[in-house]
Formats: sequence, C-alpha cells, structure tokens
Amino acid sequence: MKSKYILCLMAAISLVFFTACASDGTQTQSPANKKDTGNQSNTQNKSAGQETITAQKTDGSVNWLNVRDLERAQQSDKRKVMVDLYTDWCGWCKRMDKATFQHAKIASLLNEKFHAVKFDAEDSDKINFKGEDHLFVKSGRKGFNQLAHKFANGRLSYPTIAFLDEDLNRINSFPGYKAPGQFDALLNYIADDQYKSGTSLAEFQRSFKSEIPASEGAPTRRTNRGAPKVQVVKK
Repeated sequence: MKSKYILCLMAAISLVFFTACASDGTQTQSPANKKDTGNQSNTQNKSAGQETITAQKTDGSVNWLNVRDLERAQQSDKRKVMVDLYTDWCGWCKRMDKATFQHAKIASLLNEKFHAVKFDAEDSDKINFKGEDHLFVKSGRKGFNQLAHKFANGRLSYPTIAFLDEDLNRINSFPGYKAPGQFDALLNYIADDQYKSGTSLAEFQRSFKSEIPASEGAPTRRTNRGAPKVQVVKK
C-alpha cells in the first residue's frame, strides 16, 4: 500500500510539472508579442518609404523635384533638367507659376521630357551637388545659394530658368518671365537638342509654331513695367 501511495504521488507531481511547461510554451505567442512584431514591421516600412523620392506637386500638375533629390532621381531616370530659380518675394515668379507652369500643355511637356526642379535661390542651407558643398552667401538685402549662382552662371534675377543635360552639366539659363507660348518654344529648343546645332533660340522661335496663342499669359504694357531685370552678381 505504501508503495502504491508513493507511485500515485509521483505521478501527480509529474502531471503538474508538464502542465506548467506547456503553459509557459504558449505564452511565446501571446497577442502582445504579435503586436510588437507588427509594430516593428510598420516601422521598417515607414523607414523604407522615407528613402523613396517623392515629387513635390506644388503648382498645377508639374512633377516638381527638390534639388536635393535630383541626383538620385537622375540615377533611375536619366533625362534633361529644367530648374526654376525663384524667391519667395518675387511677384513675377508667382505669375509664372500660375500662367505658365499650370498650363496643361507646358506641364505635360515638362513631365514627359524633363526633371522639373523648383529651387529657392535664397536657400540658406548647405546643398551637396555632384560631390561639392554649396553654401549661402550674404549679398544685398539677403543673399543667394552658391548652387543657384552656378546654375544661373552668375546672372541672378528672378525668375530664371536654367537647363542641365543628362549628366547634370549646365546647358544655359534664361532670365525673366516666360509666357506659356514663349516657354513652349524654349522647352522644345532644349528637349530637341537644337542648342547643339548652332541654331540660336531667336532663330528657333521664329520657325517654331506653338499651339498656345502668343497672347495667352503675355504681360500687358502696364504689368510689364515691373518685369525683372538681369542682375549680375559676383562671388
């Protein structure tokens, strides 16, 4: 009897022990742990998303890029670049935003043929471009970023449109407000490599027939009094 009692006691102890072990094992799959795994996955996805290049659609349907994203964008999609050099206080820059960059034909041509970059020429932060740092330089009432100065070849007035080739080398820059019809000719002049042929922009404009009426977005004599003038800025 004594032996049977001892055997029954040992069996009961073993049963309690194995039940406890099984209970501990199920805790590794608790809802709390599953929630932590999900949060980690969301964090990783968010981090990956931050590294993607997103266009800035600030005006109409033009797919604007930040100048700091340009080199990465060029690596995956090599094309010519149109840079809109502007300032926050420039009234003619705002007029060109509304009249020209929001024009459906202009936006379509830019999105098809170019990377479009909107660049505040008075950006005060350091910009690294093609392995070189470009700093803010105090000049006049405020100043300018060295990269804007380089894109405009030292002739800073606003707005100024600068073009870069597929290797991000400067092609040329064109200061002043451009109505949609004028800008249509300019974009085609660069996109079709007419600047390489020895044909001047003026010659190309005389032969180019834009679908956009010349009067559309063109400044009147009254509004043209405040048209921006070229300002030569030296380093």
